[in-house]
This record gives sequence, structure tokens and C-alpha cells, in this order.
Amino acid sequence: MTTATTAQTPDARLSLHLLKARQYGLLDAALNGLQQQYEAREKDEEVLAKAIAPFGNYQPALRSRLEAWVESYPQSYAAHLAMGMHLAGKAWWFRTYRLAKDVPQKNWPLVAQACEAASAHLHDAMRCAREPSLAAALRLNLNTIFSGDTWDGYLESVERCPTSLRLRQAQIDALRPEWGGSLEALHAFLKRPEHEQLSVTQRERLLATVLTCEAHYLEHFEHAAAGARQKYEESLAVQETVRGLTGLASTLGDGKTAEAEQALLRAQVLAPYDQDIRARLALSALSSLRFRRALRLLHQGRAAGSPLANDALNSMPVWLKALLYFLAIFR
Repeated sequence: MTTATTAQTPDARLSLHLLKARQYGLLDAALNGLQQQYEAREKDEEVLAKAIAPFGNYQPALRSRLEAWVESYPQSYAAHLAMGMHLAGKAWWFRTYRLAKDVPQKNWPLVAQACEAASAHLHDAMRCAREPSLAAALRLNLNTIFSGDTWDGYLESVERCPTSLRLRQAQIDALRPEWGGSLEALHAFLKRPEHEQLSVTQRERLLATVLTCEAHYLEHFEHAAAGARQKYEESLAVQETVRGLTGLASTLGDGKTAEAEQALLRAQVLAPYDQDIRARLALSALSSLRFRRALRLLHQGRAAGSPLANDALNSMPVWLKALLYFLAIFR
């Protein structure tokens, strides 16, 4: 049984299974093996990112097992990274995806506490690997929650992780206008000299990411849905990404629910453990009056750790929830 398990290529489902089964040794060897293969340029960093993805969804039931894994392997890059991801997920659970001014004030101390704990584990993770690209990228992402400066962290980390796209994408996020950057800064970043060593495909991914950031700003801060849709389409023409697909779905208006859902389903294929996609599918179902499907997906998303699903359910008035349950039963 042990031989069969270790022979499998680690993926998200296996990672989650091994954690729940408390098979910390097998889990640690598998995920750190992917990190070592990344550092040897035998695998892309996305292989580890996908294999460890479930731990970024905030599921409190996993906390004790993650702590036990860290305690059993205190020098493990993967263990500290997974714990940091779990705590970062907790930070977003309370931060939500609302505008900062709309986040409940009582949530901010919980966000800060989770960010601090996550950063500590990510700092430990960065001491345990030669090229800790995923840990470094997540630390940059956490800094943006409180509009912290990320340049020093980025420049230091890109020296250690010269081929990391995740790290560069995290810095792009930090340069978005809504986080204190600008559209000019986003495009200037694309011209930086450290990108010259990247492949054409990798540079296209950076351009696609910048275009989705532009589209997001147009949609949510300029309220220009048509312009945002055009930018999302430009991004997808460069390279298909989860951000591009989910963004495009959000800009498709009434009468295009089927097109929006197709985009979301394609995004789900690319990122099956991104529970926020499930929540977006739920909201799409709700807009087309498929109440039973909407409620099922929202509850599944919240149970699996989606901040979007959790916030959607929490923000519903009691009367609306009751009405939806009634309609779900009788429609």
C-alpha cells in the first residue's frame, strides 16, 4: 500500500488524502520532492502549486493536522508553506472580497492576526528552500491586504527565484491602481530586465495578467463593463487564464448566462480546487432563478473554504434565505 502511494505523482487530491489520513511522512516527501524538482528545473512551479492548492482554502477542520505536520517536520518547506496558505485563507475569509471600506470593522483584527501568523510560517518556509517561490509570492499577496510596500520583498525574492511567474504575478497584483499603484506602473513592470530570461509563453502570461488587472479596474472602479469585457477578451486572446475566464463571466450581462457559465466551467477545469469558482457558478445560477443549484453550490463552496460563498450566504437577509429555500423546494 505504501509503495503504491509513493509511486503516484502527487496531486491535489492525493495531498488532501494524505493529510486527512495523517500520512505526514509521505505527504512531506511528495511535496518537497516537487519543490526539489522545480529547483532542478525538472518541473514547473505550477506542479507544486496545484498539488498543494487545497490547503489554501480555509477549512478549520484541517488546522490540527497541518499543525501536526509542521510539528513532525519543523524544517519542511512544504509543511510551513501549507500552514501559511491555510492561515492566508483564513485572512481572506474575514477580509472578504469587498472594498476595504465595506469590510466589517470587527473583522479587521481577525484579518491582521491571521496575516501575522501566516507570514511567520511563510518566513520559516523561505528558510527551508533554495528557491521558495510560492512562499515568497504569498507573502507579497498578504502585504497588499494592508497596502504594504512589496518592492523590497519582490527584488530580494526574484534574485532567489529568477524564473518564478507566481512571484511576478504577485508583484503585478501589488501594482494595481486599487492597491495604490497605477495602470502605467503595471505596463512598466512588463519591461523590467529580469523578465528577459523568461520564455515567450511566460512573458505572454505576464501580459495576460496585466490585462486582467486593467479589466478588473475598469469593471469595479470605473464601472465600464463594456471596456472591461474587451480587456478580458484581449487577455484571453493572449493566453487563457482563470482570471481572464472568471472576469469575462462577470461582465457578461443579462441574457448571456449560458456563456458566463461556460467560461466559469472552463476556469474550473484549469483550477479545480479554486472554491471561489464554485461560488461564482452559484451566483450565476441564482441570477437565472435556479435556486436549488445556487444554494447547493454556495453551501458546498463555504464548506470547502470559499470566502466568496461564505460572504454571500452571511450577507443574505434572513427573509431572502427563507424565500430561496422555499423556492428551491417548490420550483
